[in-house]
Amino acid sequence: MMKNEVLIRPVSLNDSEFITSLAIQLGSKVSFDVVKSQIHAILKKPDHFAFVAVVNDQVVGYIHCFTAIRLTSKPFTEIGGLVVDEKERGNGIGKLLVKHVEGLFNENRKVRVRCNSKRKLAHKFYTKLNYTVTKEQKIFEKNFR
Repeated sequence: MMKNEVLIRPVSLNDSEFITSLAIQLGSKVSFDVVKSQIHAILKKPDHFAFVAVVNDQVVGYIHCFTAIRLTSKPFTEIGGLVVDEKERGNGIGKLLVKHVEGLFNENRKVRVRCNSKRKLAHKFYTKLNYTVTKEQKIFEKNFR
């Protein structure tokens, strides 16, 4: 159980350094400048939301979600990213972040998350939160750079 109070608040540009550090913990090769630019873009979009978890004035996790719209199905909320500091994992912070999103965006819609097939601990995490696997898919990309 958490020892200190956890504050969930909207992300700000001042969180860029902490979010970069958290993303790197999961193996991302993202830079501070990219994260800051992405936060700036997210803050401008009315259908994107990002929150941070703060303990003792330190960002220890974040979640990003957005409204996904498809031509043939009702809109849903998709979690685009969730990371908790490796020192804080298992303390309920990830659950608090997910529950925060669910509380804000689940009315009359579902919440979906995509998870890399290699992240077995993340699969267990979402299963404990009553998420179910609805399909498996491959992701194809074409890079134009």
